Amino acid sequence: MHWSFILVFATLFLAEVSSLEPSGSNTCTKIVSYTKTQTVTYIASASKPYTTWCPSLPPRCTKYRTYYYTKSRIESKPKQKIVRYCCSGYLQEDDHCAPICTGSCNNQGTCVSPNVCDCNAGWMGSTCSTECPKGRYGKECSNKCVCKNGATCNKVDGSCLCTSGWQGPNCGSKCDEGRFGQNCSQSCQCKNGAQCNAVDGSCDCPPGYKGMTCVEICGNGRWGKYCSQNCTCMNGAECMSTTGQCICTPGWQGSNCGSKCDEGRFGQNCSQSCQCKNGAQCNAVDGSCDCPPGYKGKTCEELCGNGTWGKYCSQKCSCMNGAKCLSATGQCLCTPGWQGSNCGSKCDEGRFGQNCSQSCQCKNGAQCNAVDGSCDCPPGYEGMTCQELCGNGTWGKSCSQNCSCMNGAKCLSASGQCICTPGFIGQSCESPCPVGKYGQDCQEDCDCRNLAECNAVTGACNCTLGFKGKKCDEICDGGTWGHYCSMKCACVNGANCLPSTGECICAAGWKGEICDEHCDLYTFGRNCEEKCGCRNGASCSPVNGICDCTPGFKGDNCEQECENESWGYYCSEKCSCQNNATCLPQTGECLCADGYQGLLCENMCTVGSYGKDCKKKCDCNNGADCSPLDGFCNCTTGFQGEKCEESCEEGFWGHYCTDKCFCQNGGRCNSTTGECSCSPGFTGEKCEAQCPVGTFGLLCHGQCQCQNDGQCDSVTGKCSCPPGYEGLHCEKKCQEGFYGLNCEMECLCNSTTTYDCDFATGFCSCLAGWKGNFCDEPCDNYKWGAFCNNTCPCYEGISCHHITGECFCEPGYQGYNCSEKCPSGTFGVGCEGACPPCPIKDSTCDHVTGWCDCPPGQTGRLCRKTCPKGMWGKGCSEVCQCKFGECNPVNGVAFVHQGEQERIALLNVPMERLDLTACSNVSATMVGNAYRIVRSASVSQDGQDRSVQKFVLLGFTVIDAQNSVLAKIDLFAIHILAV
Repeated sequence: MHWSFILVFATLFLAEVSSLEPSGSNTCTKIVSYTKTQTVTYIASASKPYTTWCPSLPPRCTKYRTYYYTKSRIESKPKQKIVRYCCSGYLQEDDHCAPICTGSCNNQGTCVSPNVCDCNAGWMGSTCSTECPKGRYGKECSNKCVCKNGATCNKVDGSCLCTSGWQGPNCGSKCDEGRFGQNCSQSCQCKNGAQCNAVDGSCDCPPGYKGMTCVEICGNGRWGKYCSQNCTCMNGAECMSTTGQCICTPGWQGSNCGSKCDEGRFGQNCSQSCQCKNGAQCNAVDGSCDCPPGYKGKTCEELCGNGTWGKYCSQKCSCMNGAKCLSATGQCLCTPGWQGSNCGSKCDEGRFGQNCSQSCQCKNGAQCNAVDGSCDCPPGYEGMTCQELCGNGTWGKSCSQNCSCMNGAKCLSASGQCICTPGFIGQSCESPCPVGKYGQDCQEDCDCRNLAECNAVTGACNCTLGFKGKKCDEICDGGTWGHYCSMKCACVNGANCLPSTGECICAAGWKGEICDEHCDLYTFGRNCEEKCGCRNGASCSPVNGICDCTPGFKGDNCEQECENESWGYYCSEKCSCQNNATCLPQTGECLCADGYQGLLCENMCTVGSYGKDCKKKCDCNNGADCSPLDGFCNCTTGFQGEKCEESCEEGFWGHYCTDKCFCQNGGRCNSTTGECSCSPGFTGEKCEAQCPVGTFGLLCHGQCQCQNDGQCDSVTGKCSCPPGYEGLHCEKKCQEGFYGLNCEMECLCNSTTTYDCDFATGFCSCLAGWKGNFCDEPCDNYKWGAFCNNTCPCYEGISCHHITGECFCEPGYQGYNCSEKCPSGTFGVGCEGACPPCPIKDSTCDHVTGWCDCPPGQTGRLCRKTCPKGMWGKGCSEVCQCKFGECNPVNGVAFVHQGEQERIALLNVPMERLDLTACSNVSATMVGNAYRIVRSASVSQDGQDRSVQKFVLLGFTVIDAQNSVLAKIDLFAIHILAV
């Protein structure tokens, strides 16, 4: 059995050690007292015997010599140092202080300060155990979800998980056409225009279709939505699955196809018109024609031909001579001129036409045509019945020859001979009678005078101009002229006319084609060939040239003007003009002086006119009068300018705008009266006052409508709303989220911690537990509730919930104010933890941590660990004082090393002081450092058990009684405890 070498000491050396202290933030400090030991040297003296020669007997004697040497000793000094430790609410973890939160911060929340968890996005609450409420997400649930249409809002990032049928960042858009389901990820399978349900992809079939994807058409006589209707179609009609409409088979019609096509109609829906002719029956199905006897062809439009007749043209005709065979009966319709059952016989004499049924009408021996009854006329005759002689210049057979007779001669219709009219001769009557001859065949002699011509037909005389009578031997008279004196002379005013030409010979004083024009002014005599000597516009007699003076003149030649206020013809009238008017000598008319009018110039110009004859119009404006003499404008009050066209300048009024206005505040002065017309918003004689409260506008007649202390603009009536109101009449409070003047400011209050944003000032009224301008700060530590006015009721400065005032008890405490320790057997936050089974009987766990109350030297929740290196004692709360070595975790006794291989345990062994004289084998220089074991101990060294009765600690070396070095102690000093 191997034994460790055991050293026992009476004193403990307290080294200046470096214990594990926390660093960084959240650390507090305290002053710790300790004793520091150190080795000090000093000069000591000693007497050492030596033998020398001496004068005594024997001669050798012992003497003592004093010598000095350096000696060391251990001194202890009390000292203090500052030790760092974790502040209240924090627990040391390795070399830093971690905050302690009541309970744990759930859902990966981080405890950032005592009882304050920094929750991950999506969580809230003091322990991060509460999910964000509906409609909120993110850090501290501070963001508002924008998901729509029942979408689920991700509590962490606010992303929207759309319900089926919706898509888009906020699920605000329906699935695109043809898509459905979650995130619109599936393709619709609906056919035939069916509506696809965006949620589940189910198909809403249109009428006429059924099945999961609406690919099946209704059948079995069904139609409509969901194929729920019964078809009523008849006669093999097809029923439309969508509408129930009957698609009739050809030949049928009606809503249920129960009626045959109307006569003349056939085919699908009887929509086609039959083309059958001649009474043929039309097949209602296909429109084919059933021809009656005598007809053939697709539409029975053709009569039987090629000598056939009857049904289907199956019979052969027997008709002759071009007779027509009736296609229905086979009866022969003879051509004109033929008769008999088969039309084999000609018509009898005097008969013609169809069936020889007509009598011939030919005259004058003409032959009758048996076919059409036409007459073959003999020469010289024509007409339907040859009843007329040839006419229109024709003669001979069928009047086919053209007559050559001229000048109205008659042509004999049988031979073409010309019978001339009187006045013409020749074979064709082409020549008139020679001069001096007339009548039939020009056999008579003419008797005409004065170069008159003789009419070749009658012998009548055609007189030359100016002659008349049967023989033209009389001259025209009695105002006539021309051919046979048939023209009336047009001459007037006693003029004669020439009998041959009718030209007028005018009397003196006249001219013109018919002598109806007076001589021009200043001319007279026959043909107006003489010139007058009259002056001043006087005319002369067109007959004799005597001057006819114009009014205002006199004298033989009218050369003298009227004088002495006389006027008129030969100045025979007296003037009566007034007001210096001038009298016109011609008419006596008064030429008024400027400014006068009237027949005698007795009146001044009327208002609005002036000047010569008052013909000028006054150009005065704005009711001004003008001078009748020169038109000068006399302005009315309030106007100025040459034409009174200008209103008084701003600030002036009155006659010629000489008076000054006194209107205030932009009031306009009436330029006529000086009265002030106030601008909107003002009143008073001089517009010196604003409209009374509650009125506005022109003449202050407007009634203000402003509410809620809104200021009414006295000019426009527009309401200037006080902060917090808006609207035309300030009748509306600011919408939620806005405040201030014109509600233009956006409230900055934290929406989740504010119950009201003052619509006037934007002041945030915080919910209980919050403060700050925007209610975004929780109450300060130890404050809670409305306005943070309440002080936490918690024990010894423990903080409380800033909203409810509930105390955040530190682990191990409970009660209203956290003053009660956890009951035995419980621990931790809210005393909710149950103590584990501790190894020491009847011991309980720590009410704070739940760790068992371990004996000295042990630690851990269940005391299963020894104290960490450098710590010892109850709760491992003491710091080892050994500078280099470890200490016993139970009692703090130092551990030392034997070289670098063996450990020497320093245990509690009774010890006593060893006297110097008892250590004969110890040098005197080791006084004070030698100690003795009172009981034996065993040691195992180099593989051999050895019994040690005593040993000493000398300096840094442990030796046994035989002065063998047992161990090198690599400590600077040892402080041994007495036990």
